[in-house]
Amino acid sequence: MSAEDKKDVENPSVEDKKDEENPQVLPENIQAENNNNGDNKEEENKEEIKEKNKEENKEENKEEIKEEIKEEKKEENKEEKKEENREEIKEENKEEIKEKNKEENKEENKEEIKEEIKEEKKEENKEEKKEENKEEIKEENKEENKEKNKEEIKEEIKEENKEKNEEILNNEDANQNKEEEKNDEELNKSNSDVEVNVITYPLKLVFIGDSNVGKTSIIQRFCEQKFEEGIKATVSVAFQNKKLKIDPFTEVNMNIWDTAGQEKYRSLTRNYLRDSDGIFIVFDLSLKKSFDSLNSWLEEIKNSDIKEKCVKILIGNKSDIKEKEIDDETINKFAEENDLKYLAVSAKDGVNIGSMFEIMGGDCAKILQEEMDENNKNGNNNQIKKKEDEKIIVKNEENINKGNLVKKKNSCC
Repeated sequence: MSAEDKKDVENPSVEDKKDEENPQVLPENIQAENNNNGDNKEEENKEEIKEKNKEENKEENKEEIKEEIKEEKKEENKEEKKEENREEIKEENKEEIKEKNKEENKEENKEEIKEEIKEEKKEENKEEKKEENKEEIKEENKEENKEKNKEEIKEEIKEENKEKNEEILNNEDANQNKEEEKNDEELNKSNSDVEVNVITYPLKLVFIGDSNVGKTSIIQRFCEQKFEEGIKATVSVAFQNKKLKIDPFTEVNMNIWDTAGQEKYRSLTRNYLRDSDGIFIVFDLSLKKSFDSLNSWLEEIKNSDIKEKCVKILIGNKSDIKEKEIDDETINKFAEENDLKYLAVSAKDGVNIGSMFEIMGGDCAKILQEEMDENNKNGNNNQIKKKEDEKIIVKNEENINKGNLVKKKNSCC
């Protein structure tokens, strides 16, 4: 007996056991059981199939997942490649832009260089023109200098001629004076029995003008021949007297009134202007304010009771100062507009001080002489109006007039 047979004997199968347990099983039952067993098997088979299908599905799903993963990776790779390509494109674009910018910069630089070259050429042209202009200016200056030199030479010749003419005139005047002196001597000899007296005209002269313009210094220079620095301003009024000979037969006795320039003394000044023969209107050449005040001083004169033929002279003092605030043209125009004689003087240096008094004395004496002649026509042959208690004595006037004597002419500097 084989081993398997022994096993079968020793270990009967389940079916055998079932048969033993159920010895009386009917055929119908057997068929039913078989049917049940068949169903169970189908179920098991279905389950197995399902399991297989699941396994297969799992495998398929794995494959699909793998494929999806692959696809995803591909997509990722594509994206990465795209990014890389983008970066590359960006880099390429950057390079292109750089190249373009370089080209543009080159063009701009070319334009700038062209502009610079143009500017340089312009500057060169300017410099050349400047040089040309300089040469032209030099030539013009040479021509101008030539003309100036010609004018200067002409002026020098004129001056020389003037000097010569003046010398000739002086010589003629000297000769005339000699002849006149001879005539005077002859007349004196022929009329030795006739007494000839000098006519003296008393004059009232008034100085007006702003304070510190030098009125007192002018009077001091004329009367005392001296000049003092820092002299104090006049308070109220000051008085000086001096005689001046106009010609051999005429002299003037000058009563000089120095008025204060301050505003508070204006009313007092008006009193001294009354009946004055001559007025000196003084301003400071180095102080425009004193010149601007002249109109107000002229108003004072108009509002004062002065003589109809009162002599008025405009005096610009401090001509020694170089820095003047008023030009000669302005002064001369003002003097002309107001019918004034003008003289620039210096109390410090004494320039034109004597001349201003000579002009004033001569003009006043002339006016008084005309008045005297008018009085003579009216029958007043031996006197003129009394003034300041002084008498003017005129003796043998007819004999003097017959002598045809020429009075000295007054000169203006």
